[in-house]
Amino acid sequence: GVRIVHAHLVDGVLAELSTTLALPARFCLAAVGGYGRGELFPGSDVDALLLLPAEPDEREAAALERWVQAAWDVGLEIGHSVRTVEACLLEAADLTVETNLLEARFLWGDAALYARFQEAFRARFDALAFFDAKLLEQERRHQRYDDSAYKLEPNLKDSPGGLRDLHTLRWLAL
Repeated sequence: GVRIVHAHLVDGVLAELSTTLALPARFCLAAVGGYGRGELFPGSDVDALLLLPAEPDEREAAALERWVQAAWDVGLEIGHSVRTVEACLLEAADLTVETNLLEARFLWGDAALYARFQEAFRARFDALAFFDAKLLEQERRHQRYDDSAYKLEPNLKDSPGGLRDLHTLRWLAL
């Protein structure tokens, strides 16, 4: 569908920006969240992870700033994080971050760094705790929306039976 085609188009744009702006080859660019799933509707945020082997020096930080600015300049609503593997693992203590990282997809750069991230993330991932936390999150979301799928104007993303429930099923199946 259109969301998959759009995701592939954005993949190419971000990879081209990374090459053209000469991001260091030791960096890695990954799609995360819905974009990582390949579900990117036109106008949606483009969630990207710039994975680094270590904290950037001044020159690298300037290159990262140019990359983010260029993504905005071409019209992408970029939602980015710049992290080391270790920082990703620390931030993954937050369920939202953990869920975004669970759906990470390699786009550009150091594939070995991405593989190290995937291996470390999977090693710390507790499927049972994730399952319990996502079910609790779903229950709370349903309560916020009065546990009703039959409102005149339901929130198609977050109401019971909405897109977020479909995503939850997918996350729990991983």
